[in-house]
Amino acid sequence: MRTITLLALIFMNIIKINSQTLKGDKLEFNSSANKKIEWFTSSYENGFGHKIYNSDPGGKTLLNIDARHNSNTWTNALTITSQGKIGVGTMDPAYLFQVNGTASFLNIVTINNKLGIGTNEPAAKLHLYESQELGSNLNDTKLLIRISGKCGVGNTVMNNIWLKRDFQGSDWLSTRLHNGISIDASYLSPGTDTRTWWERDPYNNIQSWGNGNKVYMTLKSGNLGLGTEETGPHRFAVEGSIGAREIQVEASGWSDFVFTNEYELMSLEETEQFILKNKHLPDIPKESEVLEKGINLGEMDAKLLQKIEELTLYIIEQNKLNQIQQVKIKQLENKLNSLKKK
Repeated sequence: MRTITLLALIFMNIIKINSQTLKGDKLEFNSSANKKIEWFTSSYENGFGHKIYNSDPGGKTLLNIDARHNSNTWTNALTITSQGKIGVGTMDPAYLFQVNGTASFLNIVTINNKLGIGTNEPAAKLHLYESQELGSNLNDTKLLIRISGKCGVGNTVMNNIWLKRDFQGSDWLSTRLHNGISIDASYLSPGTDTRTWWERDPYNNIQSWGNGNKVYMTLKSGNLGLGTEETGPHRFAVEGSIGAREIQVEASGWSDFVFTNEYELMSLEETEQFILKNKHLPDIPKESEVLEKGINLGEMDAKLLQKIEELTLYIIEQNKLNQIQQVKIKQLENKLNSLKKK
């Protein structure tokens, strides 16, 4: 309907009807396929003008609109085929509407096979740009992209990408990119209830994965946190228990030095005095220190082995004393038996 109206306006401006006589710069109506209306709007330099004509290239017929802009040659501007297809910049459209070249439709631009929405200079095959700024308050959000589809009767699943304000601010330092799933009109609040989300913080170098208001995993400056966003100084931090069939810890040393001749083993009396004074074993951290800092698994295993090896030496020493005592007891028994026989 719009095409017909446009053509009618063009005809009305270039053709005058006087007593059934049609007048124009050039008008060709005949029984053949090639009919043409041509007029010039200016003879300045190489000339300016427009032309409407039809043609039959075979397989379909065409209605073409050409134009001249300071040129001796005509350039095709619009083609309508007998199949109902419209081409802009092409006389052989393959689709109901095809544009070859640069086009703009209410903030939608195509340039060199690149589509820009919200931008006149698309830098990729698909370039989306939201010019409205994100709010400056904590938890303000701005929806950027939505991909959705029906998954059943009355249900639509949506993959949404938001800009999200992490703290009060008006620049990128306080901005996160939140990618989450929503269902119908539910789960539309990033950081509160979106499903299976992924969030990135470019300023603090943080990536987080979670569901609703729970964080399942965080990658912060190369440190991995499970169930927590705070990894502290650790490469791997877990909030909760860990189940494993096998754990291998690389140790920087071991406790076999206890068995060397240079090692000075504390006497049992010295050990007793240390325990009475400090309330813990020598070389073992006290309770308050463990509660504050935790323990190094490999280091603690080595210390516990050290205590076991020291206990082994104590037992060996006690065994030697017991053997000596057994010999002396045997000697005393023999003397006693000799005295009884006299």
